[in-house]
Formats: sequence, C-alpha cells, structure tokens
Amino acid sequence: MEEVVIIETRQGSLPGSKCKVVKHKPNHCKFPVISLPWELIILPDITISKQARNLLGANMQLFEFNANKGAKVTCRIIKPSIFVFFQLCGEITYYSENGLLITKVNKPTYYLTYGPSIAFNMVYGKGHHAILAIALENDWFSSTTESFPAIENLILAMQNTSKIPMVLPHMSITKDVWHILGAGDFLYSWSLPVP
Repeated sequence: MEEVVIIETRQGSLPGSKCKVVKHKPNHCKFPVISLPWELIILPDITISKQARNLLGANMQLFEFNANKGAKVTCRIIKPSIFVFFQLCGEITYYSENGLLITKVNKPTYYLTYGPSIAFNMVYGKGHHAILAIALENDWFSSTTESFPAIENLILAMQNTSKIPMVLPHMSITKDVWHILGAGDFLYSWSLPVP
C-alpha cells in the first residue's frame, strides 16, 4: 500500500528549512517505532517528524510536531481511505482548504474518519503534538456493509469515492489502550516482519 497521508508545509520553501532522515530518536519525539528511521522537516518555529510503515492492507504514520509557536501545516490525502486517528499529544484543529471546520481533537482521543483525496489544514498551538494515523485499504471491509453497520456511511463513502470528509464521534483512549500506546508495545509491533 502506498502512503496516503502527506504532511506538507508552505514554509518548506523558506530559507533555513531543512529536511533530513535520521536513525536515532530525535529529542522531541515521545513515541518511537523501533527500527524505523525518522523523516524530519526542521523550520525555525517547528520540527515535524514522521515515521511510516506500509503493511498488507494498511499504512501507518506517526507524526510528532514540536512547535515554538502556533501555526498550521497542510495535510494531503493521496487517495480516499478510512482512517483510525489517535491524538496522542496536544490539540489539533482540522479545516478544509476553504476554511470550513472539519474537527477539533484533544489528546488522548481516537476516532474513525473517511478522508477523500483532498488537502486540508492542521492548526496547532505551541507545544508538543503527536498523531498516529492508520489508513485502511478497501480490503478490510466486505462488499456489503452488513458486517459493519456502525461504520456503514464511511464504507459507502470510500466505495463511492465521495469528496466529502466524514468524522465519527471522538472516543477517549482508555487507560489500557493508552498503556499499550504509551509503553510502545503497539508501536514496536510495527517493526516486526509481516508473516
């Protein structure tokens, strides 16, 4: 599966910005994925790190933002997908390109969403922000929605390549799930070979 979420920055063309790949955990990162390199975009007011793993039928990306002040970055979805989003740290507000509010997320939260092939803006404040995005291929879902009535609208939107994003209600990450995510057990499992 190809990557489906791309974090961009309009400031990337400014003098002083640097992009690099590192093998050791950057100081600002709190959620490492063992054995995966970090892609870093370093700007005067923010450092964005990304780790990504492509698995059979899913693409997982971990983004961490260390911001000296509030700003926004552009997020682009390459192809329509259903996502599971985990807001691990901080708070991010998502807007369409024309400024319409899509959703506002505070940690520790997770939710399901359908993302069409669009660009949208992520607005954040000063501090540390971390997002785990898992894009699921169509193969995860049967050709009928009978097996998944709670997410029927998301599945139909993806199958029909709708242009309208959909966000299901946000849920708090339970202590048990947070322990798995925070301890790194879940993130570590990404690095294991796929059988």
